[in-house]
Amino acid sequence: MQSYLIAYDIADPKRLRKIHTLVASWGIMQQKSLYESAATRSELVDWARMLMQQMQEEDRAHLIHLLGSPLMVGRPVRLIHTHEGVIYQ
Repeated sequence: MQSYLIAYDIADPKRLRKIHTLVASWGIMQQKSLYESAATRSELVDWARMLMQQMQEEDRAHLIHLLGSPLMVGRPVRLIHTHEGVIYQ
């Protein structure tokens, strides 16, 4: 598993709620439209496909691979990888 940031900017409030609910199920919120998650490459491809099905031309989403250990400032959050998935503490 690798760590990713998921950021999005959705123009329509109704689509925004749908995208927010979808992305919130994948990771932990860092900002209103910025989430951190851990995923395999195939999960990431599935996520991108799900996002594209919900988005329109004016919407944007970025799935950013975090290399190494990013510098974090603020309240720390720990990702624990288990055989059942990822636990966020």
